[in-house]
Amino acid sequence: MSLGFGAKFGVTMPFAAESGLRGVEVHAAAGVAQLELLEVCDAAPTGEPIYTGRNTIWALDWRGRSLAVKAFGIPWGIRKWIYGSLRATKAKRSFENASALLALGLHTPKPLGYAEFGSRTCLLKSFYVSEYLPSSSGVFPLRDVLLDANRPDREVILIAFGRYTCQLHNLGVLHRDYSPGNILVMPLGGEERTAQDHEALSLPALEMRSSPSSAYRFELVDVNRMSFGAFSLQQRMNNLRLLWADDDDLRTVVSGYAEVFEQPMHTLLQTALRASQGHKAKATREERLKNSLRAWLGKGSPAGGST
Repeated sequence: MSLGFGAKFGVTMPFAAESGLRGVEVHAAAGVAQLELLEVCDAAPTGEPIYTGRNTIWALDWRGRSLAVKAFGIPWGIRKWIYGSLRATKAKRSFENASALLALGLHTPKPLGYAEFGSRTCLLKSFYVSEYLPSSSGVFPLRDVLLDANRPDREVILIAFGRYTCQLHNLGVLHRDYSPGNILVMPLGGEERTAQDHEALSLPALEMRSSPSSAYRFELVDVNRMSFGAFSLQQRMNNLRLLWADDDDLRTVVSGYAEVFEQPMHTLLQTALRASQGHKAKATREERLKNSLRAWLGKGSPAGGST
């Protein structure tokens, strides 16, 4: 259910008043009250964020539930109009993509809703609310695995992740921000593994989603940029380059991928390595260019007053 811009609520919204936000559009998942969703969006900025950057994320305990609230950066210039009139906002895409993943039997924190502030033609602020998986639940980012060369279960996780990635692609899902921080790993106990296997077997379309007795489950976060459809071999391997893995780790991931995908291992590996190495080389060139530009601008700037 959603309410359109200009809707009024019996709740004080300090951040909205301070930013001069006039209208609001709220979409809440089934079983979630719109007013409560707005209260969550209003309460989150009063706490300490767990992530700050272009966007800000807060984790909060709300009436016995662990929630995550993501505030997307305020669009600048013409982007305010584009997101207000032509394109779905990042908050809306996050909600819709998360719902699509769950419908496919894939895992992502449960989406609860989103709120957009501005006018009918100009977006000023948007929030996305979902359930939150704290580290105390045992979940950890794939980044931790790639950074810890001495982790005993490292190879097992990377092979399982390769299988999972192929299963994603086979289901027509491609995460366009497939970085190690956006992929969560959840260790499963024996009963959970049995339940996951039965679930996979009861859904023919998902029969490749989980290998028998898999000890890990993977969850996707930051899902506002997703593609759905059929993907070529090049597109599939290009997706792996975002891991920024070294060649040995990438080889391990691709070995798991090859267990599911009907292509020779050497073909997959050659394509993946070429994509990964090319991606790193391009990023290195761009960083050098930026550093050179900063140095040039620094030298060109006067150290003191005019002469």
